Amino acid sequence: MRRITRITIGLCFLVALAGCQRLGIDRPAALPAAPTEPVDSEPLKPLDLTPDTANTENPEDPNADGTDENDEVKTADPFSPDDVKEPRQSAKLDIGRTDLLGGWKVTSDEDTCQLFMTLTTWSGGYRATTKGCGSAVLTGISAWDLNGKQVLLKDASGGTMAVLYPTGAEKFNGRTNAKTSISIYR
Repeated sequence: MRRITRITIGLCFLVALAGCQRLGIDRPAALPAAPTEPVDSEPLKPLDLTPDTANTENPEDPNADGTDENDEVKTADPFSPDDVKEPRQSAKLDIGRTDLLGGWKVTSDEDTCQLFMTLTTWSGGYRATTKGCGSAVLTGISAWDLNGKQVLLKDASGGTMAVLYPTGAEKFNGRTNAKTSISIYR
């Protein structure tokens, strides 16, 4: 008899608790609906990531304008993925896009920070973001792509910022468009 009483009290407690939930007691308030108004938008202007080559021959002369006697503006050679040579050990390593997904540490010069790569399509490839970077080269990384064994890190406009090759199971080494070494690794 005592057992039946305990079971009955327990069942009454559960029914009461279920009734409270049905009545909305202790239920969090609903969030307000999102506005249905159209969002204003306009296309973004492309970033000018051209290196400043003016005044490279005579840094003491603030009036130098980067022109020579023929009034031709001197510009740096454009960076090409073909500028970076494939190391021998990369010939033995096969990589695919899914091998590059996720978080990486990235090092260039004296800067070390985090790099995240996803398969979300982006300018010139797939979305990439950096976190905690101090150098302009590393903070400018917005996309990545895989071209054979070349890992291409790109800026927001799709321009190649760095080219890397696999040098280990989870390590890639290469060069940036600023002609500095760069490595990504886990």
